Amino acid sequence: MHTQSTPPKKQTSPASIQLLQGLPDGAEIQQVAFVTRADTAQMTLMEFNEPHACHAVLVKGSAAEPPADVTMLIVPTSDHEDPEVLANVWNWVEPGVPQELRRGILIMLWGARVIWSPGRAGLIASADRMEALRHAVVDFSFHDGETRKIEAELARIWPHLETDTPLAFRFDTQAMAKRDELAQRFQQVVGLRARLARIDPVIHQPPIHPPTLASQLNERLKERAQLSERMEFVDEQLELLAGVYEMCGHRSSEFVIAQKEARLNWIIIILLATETLALIVDLLAANGI
Repeated sequence: MHTQSTPPKKQTSPASIQLLQGLPDGAEIQQVAFVTRADTAQMTLMEFNEPHACHAVLVKGSAAEPPADVTMLIVPTSDHEDPEVLANVWNWVEPGVPQELRRGILIMLWGARVIWSPGRAGLIASADRMEALRHAVVDFSFHDGETRKIEAELARIWPHLETDTPLAFRFDTQAMAKRDELAQRFQQVVGLRARLARIDPVIHQPPIHPPTLASQLNERLKERAQLSERMEFVDEQLELLAGVYEMCGHRSSEFVIAQKEARLNWIIIILLATETLALIVDLLAANGI
């Protein structure tokens, strides 16, 4: 869910001039950051509600501003099939990467060319279509970025699964030192599942009808980036992790309860033994022994 603001004025940083050589007049570089709170001096392009409140704002790349999450090369031209322009934009999106090793996504739609790679995108189209294309690229980049964050956090938890799984079946005194660590990982998994549950309806919402340029580009980017499949894979992994750490929690709780019961039993035994010994002493004293 998001809203869109009025189009901003062109902002081309001095550092980008060299990058724009060999491109049509009017080409510019725009940097977009996703922030929780927008500064009044920043131009807000879009607002998001899921999986958390966020603003997409234009930044100039200064040290005082947040770092850019996606940098776009805007190339307004009526000759969108110019192979030289397309090659220059490809080289900018994936600099120094041989053609056979490129992993960027090329979408050709309604006389426009969009090249997308995580963190960078090149937009080649007539000026009247550029705003719709940018809207779709920013929207997709935000949700793809949120999915990548979940994937990255999951990748940090996953290596612990092999060593933690045995604790789901047997918990002993040595494992007590890992109890807080296991609880923390379980909380992380639950947090990731909550974030995934909030972003899932946005990713899987039905296509807009009648379709627009922005909606079709967004759908094609999702399809080419396999966003739905990635989310399903993440969900399966998180379900497995949640099950393992939930079982670890049960075993650790059972072990703690068993230890407390054992202590209580020993206390009762000691009290009974003490009482029995005192009774014996009293009997012996009463009989003059």
